[in-house]
Amino acid sequence: MTPRAAAEQEVTALFGERLRSYFPETAVDHPGIWIGMVFQRLRKAIGTGDRVAVSVACDLIEKDPKLPFGKLIKSGLSRQLRKSPQFLVASERAQVVNTTLRLLSLPYAPRELEDYAKLLSKLPSEEYAEQLALIEPQNEKCSHIKGYLLEKSARSNAG
Repeated sequence: MTPRAAAEQEVTALFGERLRSYFPETAVDHPGIWIGMVFQRLRKAIGTGDRVAVSVACDLIEKDPKLPFGKLIKSGLSRQLRKSPQFLVASERAQVVNTTLRLLSLPYAPRELEDYAKLLSKLPSEEYAEQLALIEPQNEKCSHIKGYLLEKSARSNAG
């Protein structure tokens, strides 16, 4: 099995056949470049309101798989979702909330946490404010991000 075929098998196992429609038509042998192309197409589809693309992106955020350039892919998808939060249904918003709050509790702050927090700030604060208040950040960056989210939540509740 070629490295690209192995990458195809891996992402299909993670996200199912629904991801296949985002596979590039051009033949690319390098697995990292191929995965990047798949998620670039997924990111563009989110911008059009593609329900499958939004669902796959939220699953990716929740499952947090190890992929080549995974942090960049997850950050890019999160930024695209932030531009169109109206496309997220309640269960997908819950995936984003739960993942972001879980990462805020870690002893380190993953790179993608900043983008997840910005996405979270675009969601209704009543979906996360109570849980957020209970989080005890273990590092300065997570503490800063929690403060940012609390401030955004307070502003949205005041206005």
